[in-house]
Amino acid sequence: QVGQNLAYYRKRNGLTQENLAEKLNVNSRTVSRVENAGQRTNLDFFYKASIVMSIPVSRFFEFRGEQIPE
Repeated sequence: QVGQNLAYYRKRNGLTQENLAEKLNVNSRTVSRVENAGQRTNLDFFYKASIVMSIPVSRFFEFRGEQIPE
């Protein structure tokens, strides 16, 4: 769910994985792995992503009980 939320908000903000990675100073593979494979990462990653996307960090950890639309 966390990876799906990251992808949803990234796309909603018009960012590619590469754009977001550059803003977070990480490799684009890191963003891809967090979104698609549920790779664990530290909270700082999500904190920085929330600043880039202007959303509360808690949005990444919400469970909606259904799939987020693409």
